[in-house]
Order: sequence, then structure tokens, then C-alpha cells
Amino acid sequence: MITVENVETQGIWSTPFAGVMLDYIDNKALERYILDLKKNTKSKHISNEGGWQQSLPEDKHPVFNDLIKSIHIASRTFKVQPGPKKVSLHMWVNVNDKGNWNNLHDHIGADISGIYYVKVPKDSGHITFRDPRAITLPEQSGERSKWMNIEPNEGVLMLFPGYLEHMVKPNQSDESRISIAFNLFIYDDK
Repeated sequence: MITVENVETQGIWSTPFAGVMLDYIDNKALERYILDLKKNTKSKHISNEGGWQQSLPEDKHPVFNDLIKSIHIASRTFKVQPGPKKVSLHMWVNVNDKGNWNNLHDHIGADISGIYYVKVPKDSGHITFRDPRAITLPEQSGERSKWMNIEPNEGVLMLFPGYLEHMVKPNQSDESRISIAFNLFIYDDK
């Protein structure tokens, strides 16, 4: 007869997620560059409710060099098909003032997406991820809620699959929350 101890369990369809503190990034220099760009550029409206979003040019300013290297290193924790690859990185910046937030959205098409937090005042809103599985989980499953809230910290880099839906709660602080979001597209180098 079997016992509970004899039953082998494992998760299936788990969602990869990575996070790391980058304490060597010059956040003050990034903040100055972003706020300067904000003064001279209109906002795009993609997922933002209020706030300001803008893509970074392909030839990124040197102030982003350490962050770009870190994104590429951290992305290696995600499994990709073997063989030589080309990687394309698209980055944009977000400035959310008091009351600004980002709607529920995904980055379908991107192999890896992520966010880096440049400035995170207290009460400036957390990021919320939605369980990507299509079914509603019954309470008996013992699994977490369908939603996971993560309180961001300055200097934290998070990476996740582009299909993972997420949103950013409203900024309740009198200061701006500043972040850099990105998508990595990975192609076979043929």
C-alpha cells in the first residue's frame, strides 16, 4: 500500500522568474538622464494611466552600459534552445507621479521581459503579477492566490517571460517612481 511519502510530486508549467539587486548601478545618473529626456520628449501611451513612458534609442547612452550588461547576464538563467543566438534588447523608461499607474498587460512576443527600479519612494506602488494559467485555482489546491504582489526596491532587476501579465499599482507618494522596462528577443543566429 502507498503512503503520502511514496508519492513523487513535482510542479509542471511553472513560470520562471528572476530577481537580483544591482548595487553598483549609478541610479542618480540614470535618474538625471531620464528626467532630462522627459523634459524634451512627449510620452507614449502604452500601459500607463498618467505618468510618462518613452522608448530609449537603439544606440543607448553610456549611462545604461552597466545595466545592459547586467540584463544580459541575468537573462542567462532562463533556458533557451541550444545553438548560437542573436539577442535584441528594447528598453523604455517609466516615470509615474502621484496617482499614476500601469494597466494589466503583457509583452507577448518577447522571450524575456523585465524591469529595473531606478527610484522607488515609499508607497509608490507595487508590481502585481497574474498567474498565467487559464484556469481558476480552487482553494483546495493549496496554491497561492491568482495574484502576486511584489514591493519593488531601488536597484532591483526583475526578469520574467513576456507572456506573464502584470500591472503596477498607483503611486501614492508625492515623489516620482522611476523604472526602466525591457524586452529581450532571442533569435537563432543562422
